[in-house]
Amino acid sequence: MGIWLGVGGPRMLRAVGRSADGWVVSHANLGPERLAEAHARIDAGAAEAGRDPASVRRVYNLWGTITGRGVEGAPGDPLRGPVEAWVEAVTGFVLEHGMDTFVLGPAENAATQVELFAAEVVPAVREAVRAARA
Repeated sequence: MGIWLGVGGPRMLRAVGRSADGWVVSHANLGPERLAEAHARIDAGAAEAGRDPASVRRVYNLWGTITGRGVEGAPGDPLRGPVEAWVEAVTGFVLEHGMDTFVLGPAENAATQVELFAAEVVPAVREAVRAARA
């Protein structure tokens, strides 16, 4: 049985590193600009416990709307915009901000949103990450 914690405080983030299999946080509650500090606390907790910090999964809940290819979204909010903006944002969450797993919370039209995410965003992000790490 896995232990996954959705926490944000400094002491609890260290506890994630010491004991948990994964950390779950929402983009709406902890923006990418705050992830580095949280990862550092998780990594420190893991190191204290003799664990490999890379063994702790990092899950990011993404709440928003994919508007489709080439369709305008909300200025400044990549999670309310076209497929291209989502691909760029999620790729950045992986490569620049250390997240490795994503959960989509569609704001509307759940079936359509999940289909767009699975068919267009996910494959493009995987390819971008693969190319960047090659």
